Amino acid sequence: MVNQMPKLTITDAQTDMRKAYYGGGFGVLASGSAWLVSGIVATFNDLWPAVIALYLCGMFIHPVGVLLSKFAGRPGKHEKDNRLGRLAIESTFMMFVGLFIALAVAMRIPNWFFSIMLLVIGGRYFIFETIYGDRIYWIFRGLLNSPFNNKHARNNIPSKYSPHFLLNQAYHFFDRVQRADTII
Repeated sequence: MVNQMPKLTITDAQTDMRKAYYGGGFGVLASGSAWLVSGIVATFNDLWPAVIALYLCGMFIHPVGVLLSKFAGRPGKHEKDNRLGRLAIESTFMMFVGLFIALAVAMRIPNWFFSIMLLVIGGRYFIFETIYGDRIYWIFRGLLNSPFNNKHARNNIPSKYSPHFLLNQAYHFFDRVQRADTII
């Protein structure tokens, strides 16, 4: 009989993900920074340079989150048998489908791009609640898909760079970092 290691419980898996990635806080910070760059580009350019900025910066969200987690003394890598890591990867593929849909729609109706992107990213934040075991991601999802954000998004202005949103996101990020130290 082969001696198999016991599988992680959902609670253990979530604890491992929080520990490895600092509760996802650095990923949230990197995501907010990507939207900030896109918003700045949209302020001074047309839609398409802002779209390109969001895509390019978005490619670095996970690597930057991992790097910052490592700088903060966390491993930046979950346990090999943690199935929530698999869920994170699977949800990334679904996010790419949403990205391509947003791009395809924007070819015909450019003003819809940022609204669709907010819905796609907000939908992924629902999954992060399961991955990290923290309902703060439901709140983030609500903020991402609020009527205020979508009003600005339909006008090609990503409201992620609004001072209110950035302050709110920064507060929740640092609260997460502080709580992550007490949880683990």
